Amino acid sequence: MLAERPEAMAEPEPLTLGELAERLSGPREVMMAFAACDLPSTQLAEGQSSIGQ
Repeated sequence: MLAERPEAMAEPEPLTLGELAERLSGPREVMMAFAACDLPSTQLAEGQSSIGQ
C-alpha cells in the first residue's frame, strides 16, 4: 500500500505509526489519493467515511 503513496516515506521518514497516519491524512494527501482512485474505490471510501462519522 505504501508503494502507491510515495509521500508516505518521503524524507524525513516517519518514525512512528502515528506520524505516518498524520502524513497520510492531511487534506492535500487525501485529495491526491482520491485523484488516483477509480470511481468504485472512491465511492467505497466515501461510504466508509460516512459510516465512521
